[in-house]
Amino acid sequence: MAITTTQLPFDQAIRFFRQKVPIPTDAWNDLWQEQHDAGFMVAGAMHADILGDFAEAIDKALSEGTTLAEFRDDFDNIVERHGWGYNGGRDWRTRIIYQTNIRQAYNAGREAQFADPVLRKSRPFALYKHGDSENPRPHHLAWDGTVLPHDDSWWNTHTPMNGWGCTCKKFAISEDEAKARGFTISDHGPDDGTYEWIDPRTGEVHDIPNGIDPGFAYSPGKTRLSQLNEHLSQKKKALKKRLKQPASKPPNSLWPEDENPVFSTAKGVDRHGLEKVLEALPDQTSVNKLKPFLKAHPVKALFIKATEMNFKTKAAYRITEQVAQFIGESDHLATLASFTTRHPGRTLGFTRVNRDLVMVKVQSNSNFKNVAVADVLDDIENDFKQHKQGQRNFTFGDKESDRGKVFTWAHELGHQLHYYSEGVKPPITDSITTYGGTNHLEWHAEHFVPWLLHRKAMEQWRPDMVKYFDDLVGKATKSTTKSRGM
Repeated sequence: MAITTTQLPFDQAIRFFRQKVPIPTDAWNDLWQEQHDAGFMVAGAMHADILGDFAEAIDKALSEGTTLAEFRDDFDNIVERHGWGYNGGRDWRTRIIYQTNIRQAYNAGREAQFADPVLRKSRPFALYKHGDSENPRPHHLAWDGTVLPHDDSWWNTHTPMNGWGCTCKKFAISEDEAKARGFTISDHGPDDGTYEWIDPRTGEVHDIPNGIDPGFAYSPGKTRLSQLNEHLSQKKKALKKRLKQPASKPPNSLWPEDENPVFSTAKGVDRHGLEKVLEALPDQTSVNKLKPFLKAHPVKALFIKATEMNFKTKAAYRITEQVAQFIGESDHLATLASFTTRHPGRTLGFTRVNRDLVMVKVQSNSNFKNVAVADVLDDIENDFKQHKQGQRNFTFGDKESDRGKVFTWAHELGHQLHYYSEGVKPPITDSITTYGGTNHLEWHAEHFVPWLLHRKAMEQWRPDMVKYFDDLVGKATKSTTKSRGM
């Protein structure tokens, strides 16, 4: 049965997909079952750029009705642009990516509709319908016509899709409708037993219901819905507590007084320490120009340790609930996906276009009290001098020191500013650092650092860059959309 995007006319499916965070993966099962509610992946796509492009292509299919043939054109362009080598034939690979993402977004959207109390009152049961595929799975065919209450535990593992290429569907139905169509309402789901599946990469053993492919024994979107009420309750309590104990406002604060912009697991790293560094800058022009942007787009910062950035560690799971509350996220899996990466050892920090959030790696003994502004200024002046002499340092500042955390924070914040500027290409081709010459994304992030931290040096060496960023901040402040650009 061919899939068409005309089967997805409602906003819930689109909204479900847009809340996902791109996750680099080696293999299809690096994200397992419910983790797909929070993360978007294409097996073997390890770089943010290509994942972002694939996500945009799927988003276009959901929101604009792109066909599989049109998606294949987008796929070919993305592969050529990034030089990506993938496994499997092109037609098979594109069909898997396209159909699985769209069908699961559709199914999650339907689950969001089924959660509506008004609908549940009028149609308190759910119906399993086989998808009439040319090569039906025996179990799926046997489940056709199964009618159970919405909250029956059978749906936790048997809500479609139930395997690669599965076209089965789930519908809400009333008791009268079920009887009129000859269906029997059951008080429990079919018990077909289970089988063991051993992950060939990790050796982990999974107990999976018979008839369901590995990785599909879950209800799409349910993790988001089940955590919403709990999170709203926690958020209200946190708000009351914050209102009773308002944070003191440092002089010339970069953020509005009622904002809580910094979360840190290092005792010596906090909002006040960061602001003291910024307040000590001899030229406050850029800081003041940045304030309207952060008021319009309150980008928050996580200063966390390497183990906490690794989504496979207990350390990451331990802080997930705190981070969820900090960023106002109802879904803990989405929260985990937002601040973790597969290879924390390879990064000093990162950010994502679909989050107003930057991550900076710190050590347990990191401390902003150790940051001397004179050293910050000297680092940047030395980088400009090296460039003038025909040499380039890899990046601005000493990234391994405590002041390096400030440089990394500014770099990642520069990405967010650029995203809100629709990912524009810079009119200036020259880059002061080697890393800034990587692409238009890193150019903006790198050169935002001296614009913010040492405006005088940038005015002396490259006044055209100062004017460019002044204008860019104004544009980003007024923007209501984000893009990485092309």
